[in-house]
Amino acid sequence: MKPPTLSVLISCYNYGRYVQEAVRSALEQTRPVEEVVVVDDGSTDDSWARLEALREADPRVVIERTENRGQLAAMVRGVELTSADIVFFMDADDLLKPHHTETLAAALERHPYVDYVYSDYEQFGDRQGIHRSFPAGRDHDHGRTALLAKYGLRTYGGVTSTIAVRRRTLLPLLDMPDHWITEWPAAGDLALNHFVSLVGGRKMYLHQDTVRYRVHGENDHLQVAKLPDNAWMERRFRANRWIQRVAGETCPGDALLPLIDRETQSTPRLSKIEHRNLVKLIMRSPLPASARWGSILAITKQRLKASLGS
Repeated sequence: MKPPTLSVLISCYNYGRYVQEAVRSALEQTRPVEEVVVVDDGSTDDSWARLEALREADPRVVIERTENRGQLAAMVRGVELTSADIVFFMDADDLLKPHHTETLAAALERHPYVDYVYSDYEQFGDRQGIHRSFPAGRDHDHGRTALLAKYGLRTYGGVTSTIAVRRRTLLPLLDMPDHWITEWPAAGDLALNHFVSLVGGRKMYLHQDTVRYRVHGENDHLQVAKLPDNAWMERRFRANRWIQRVAGETCPGDALLPLIDRETQSTPRLSKIEHRNLVKLIMRSPLPASARWGSILAITKQRLKASLGS
């Protein structure tokens, strides 16, 4: 069988001082990519000039300039421009380690039922250290998480540069109404993670750090965390409202019990966190009490089986 083709999709806004290094890290992978698509989201610095120089140096670099509409809009436009089977997302201030595409693509090839994979990352710049996104200590199949995203307003996933998704799973993004894009108040990776869950994508975590995540004043989450409480509450309210609106149109919720069964059966090894989240989800559902307790008993048996098998 022919191996899948690979694209790296980069959104850039005023990161001219970083973007060339980012693109080169994508071009110099141990498993080469067919294209690096960069969407310049209306930058006002020298990003575009630097991108043009990259395009002249390597025909695999595809660039497009758009008006400034935010990272989610740039991601959606980038998906339109990509043509490969697997899309690797990337921020313009990060770096991919040389084995990044090889590692994530191999995981998708080994597990053809998985649609989305993400890895850990190494922080550099203003802060150093390895960030673990999931405390499993090993690779973990999250299964399908549409209900968790819809009713629990939670989902699994990584920061932008750690994510790879089958392009077929991303195609529903292209039908996203414009107001969904303009109303998203937070980072594009959070919207992407929720959307993939809502359309039924199956996710997997890889216990490997394959990305170098640059921490600096403009993206330092510790600094963002110092926002006043009212600003945090407003941001969270807007994000949750967005998820509920999108979920209402993309994730069916009538046949709740079959959907719960589908999600639990797609997760071979329920973690403690996943078990807890599913129990909360079932308890909040409009199912009859007998059906709720039956579902809780089933996933608790599955959790115990996974624990005994670890």
